Amino acid sequence: MLGFRGGWVVVTVALAWGCAREPTNAPPAKGAAAPAKTAAEPPKPQASTGVAPVGNTLPAADATPAPQPEVAIRPPLDEARVRALVDTWVNAQNAGDFDTYSRLYAPKFQGVQRTGGRVKTLDRTAWLAARQRMFAKKMNVEARLLRVADAGGTALVRFEQSWASGSFSDVGPKEMVLLQDAAGLLIAREELKASLPVGAAEPLTPVGPQAFAFVVRAGAEAVVVLNTAPAATWAGGPPTLLSADSPASAWRPVTQAALPAEMDAWRGRDLVLHGPQGTCQARIGELALLARVIPHFGSVQSWEGDPAQSLPATPKTEIAQQIWDLAEGAHVLVGKLTFDPKQPACASATWARSPRAPDPGLLRPLAAVPAALHAKTVDALRQLKGHQELQKAWLAEAPSPRPRWWDQSGEAQIQVVALAGTNGEPRYVAAQAVAGDGCGAFRGELAAIWQVQGTPEAPVLVLLTDERSQSEPALPVGAADLDGDGKVEFIGPDRLWRAMGPLHREVEKLNVPYLDCPC
Repeated sequence: MLGFRGGWVVVTVALAWGCAREPTNAPPAKGAAAPAKTAAEPPKPQASTGVAPVGNTLPAADATPAPQPEVAIRPPLDEARVRALVDTWVNAQNAGDFDTYSRLYAPKFQGVQRTGGRVKTLDRTAWLAARQRMFAKKMNVEARLLRVADAGGTALVRFEQSWASGSFSDVGPKEMVLLQDAAGLLIAREELKASLPVGAAEPLTPVGPQAFAFVVRAGAEAVVVLNTAPAATWAGGPPTLLSADSPASAWRPVTQAALPAEMDAWRGRDLVLHGPQGTCQARIGELALLARVIPHFGSVQSWEGDPAQSLPATPKTEIAQQIWDLAEGAHVLVGKLTFDPKQPACASATWARSPRAPDPGLLRPLAAVPAALHAKTVDALRQLKGHQELQKAWLAEAPSPRPRWWDQSGEAQIQVVALAGTNGEPRYVAAQAVAGDGCGAFRGELAAIWQVQGTPEAPVLVLLTDERSQSEPALPVGAADLDGDGKVEFIGPDRLWRAMGPLHREVEKLNVPYLDCPC
């Protein structure tokens, strides 16, 4: 990638990065360029807690650059080439041309395969072997609403994929990370973020910040999310870096005259913040557009620079712009929160609402789930179709000796949460099971929510969510009738479940693009 810093040129060469980190102490092959600095192993994606790491250890943006070595200049990852690759990718599948399709993937590619509650990370060989079986039947693939962002020698591509073969069809958001290999522009990472049947119900109208708004951390700032689909015209200045730690974050000031009146009116308003340690009072200050992203490790290497190769750190202004571009489509309007730092409930808050909003009848997690209810919930989880499908896949892969259930393997965990009112009687219960790392082997994840009926000694559970997880599972941290329609909403640290027909579905979720490699 060519980047201009002051009056000189920086060249970042991304050769076969893919998703495998090279050792930094190994000598380069004869005639080869020195290997790039290897970043620390990134954390695997987890459900957001609303609190991000604080601080920024990057060198100062105005540090004097060191002289640059002689490095072969490679073409930038321009948008036209990226779009052409995606077109080739789509056309190869529709034409059944597996040879062309397979040549688009980098040698160190990793793909995240999500089927129901089963998640698996595959290398290039395993990914292409799985995809080759799909080429045996006619496919119809479309990529719509394509967006491209370039940063640190990698390009992020987001689009809505529709896929159909035989009697099956689905639609969902897909993300790819592309990089420049010696053989050309190639796909380094690919993931379908969610799979929904074609014709699934459209999302409901958002509840609105008066009744519910997410609270998150961006660097050292605590902010409330006021709008998840802001107009680009609301921004009034260049982005400023908040943190290069994961998730990396940057924000831009807003132009007050461009804001809708109902958004601008939130300045100076009071809020009640909610979290695992209770409630507290806060006030909204300045408004801004926020971008958050978990970047590819190649981008982080580019930001940090490498003194051994006389490659300087990227200026903070450029890092901020790259974060902004990588999070395109996931920008949100936020208000900076001020509160008493001595209040622990504020520091751990995950959502907020206006103190003038009607009482929603909030249900909170019990400190301990009653034994009979816990056992009943685990049994109900194992009866779900999604769990049974994962069990079948696990039995086919796991060597003996092994435990009875996939959710007991290795470091697997089953978490159960019961939500109750002020009387302490559980009204809803949720469970989540996660097992394996998916890095070339089994990974299963499944979550569900039930209404609790019957008696404490003999609880009866009524399923409220799908029998198969439709996206990355998570547990609710509360429940309430937020919009006053008589139907309960379930609140997660980064998502909201609402009633859609007979089931509750995830209809609002904060999107923090995950662009790194999970293995």
